[in-house]
Amino acid sequence: MGDVRYRVGRVATRVTKKRAIDEPRMLVKVEEVLARHGGTWQIRPRGRRKWSGPRGREGTNERLAALAAEGDVGGAWQFRPVSSPSAIYVIRKIEVEPPVTVSASVGSDPLKLIHAAYFERFPGHESWGIYNCRPIAGSTSWSQHAWGNAEDFSEAGVASEDAERWLFANRNRLPISELIGRRRVWSSARASEGWRALSSSAHQHLDHWHVTAHPLMTGSPPCA
Repeated sequence: MGDVRYRVGRVATRVTKKRAIDEPRMLVKVEEVLARHGGTWQIRPRGRRKWSGPRGREGTNERLAALAAEGDVGGAWQFRPVSSPSAIYVIRKIEVEPPVTVSASVGSDPLKLIHAAYFERFPGHESWGIYNCRPIAGSTSWSQHAWGNAEDFSEAGVASEDAERWLFANRNRLPISELIGRRRVWSSARASEGWRALSSSAHQHLDHWHVTAHPLMTGSPPCA
C-alpha cells in the first residue's frame, strides 16, 4: 500500500495541482474551513442524499477527523454550514504512489489487470480508491465501487489528459467497461457513440478518472 494522504476542498470546483496533505495538515485545513462560517454544520458520506443532524464546530471537527482516519482509501465526506447549505466542502482519502499489484482482497480480478497496467504506465499518479460501499452520487443505484469493480485515478488532483489518451487507446486491450472524466463518458455498451457528454447534474470528474472493469456487476453488492 502507498502513502495515505488527503485532499480537502470545495465541491464542484476543480482541485488545483498541489501536493496532497497528510493527516495533521488535513485536520488544520478542516479547522480553517470551519472557522470561515459560524453556527452549525452537517455531514454526509459522498454519494448519500441525506445529511446528518446539525453539529457545532467542535463536534463537526471531531466527527470528520474520526471518519477520515477510520475510512477506507477512496472514502469522501462532505460537510456544509447550515447557514450556507450551498457551500459544500469535501475530504477525500487517497493513496499516493500505490503498488502496481493490489491484494487479493481488494478489487475484482478484471480491475486488478487495469490497476497494474495503469500504475506501470503512470507510477507517479494517485489512486482515489477502489472499494467504497455506496450508491452512485446523487442516485439510488449501486456504484461499481461497492463491488470493488471500479477505481478512481488522478494526477495530483486532475483528470489527466495523458491518462485519457492512454485509457482510451487501451480500452479494448484491457477489460474496461466504462471511462468517466473531464465532463465525458465512454462505455463499451455504447461504444459506437464514442465519447458522450455527462449530464449537467452529474459529478463532472475534472479531478479524477473513474474506470469501471468489465463485466459490470449487477444486483446488490455483498456489503449492502
